[in-house]
Amino acid sequence: MLRIKAGPVVFQQCDPVDRLYFLSAGRVHIEEHDIDLAAGSIFGEMALFTDQATRTATARCIEDAQVREIDEKLFMRLQLEHPAFGMSVMRTITRRPIENARADRHGHASGAATRSAGA
Repeated sequence: MLRIKAGPVVFQQCDPVDRLYFLSAGRVHIEEHDIDLAAGSIFGEMALFTDQATRTATARCIEDAQVREIDEKLFMRLQLEHPAFGMSVMRTITRRPIENARADRHGHASGAATRSAGA
């Protein structure tokens, strides 16, 4: 478990991708998409589902946070042992582009509301 003070980045746009993250406590802001994530959220999930070599956004802690790194091997194990986890990740991957498009259509930042994964 990573414990990160408010301010530092978890990852930066163009960093290599090899894991996703689970936010146990605190809040993280995804800068390029203006999204605030709350405890219980996953982020950086596209890393395990695309052949992209680098991150497309920067994730910065905006509150002291506890973050769990989940590499591909651990992700596969979690899916097998806890199918609800895998389903939560799939819902997040599906929901975020829809929410971003909806926010863009209405002409306001998508980060106006805090989002959490698995809802």
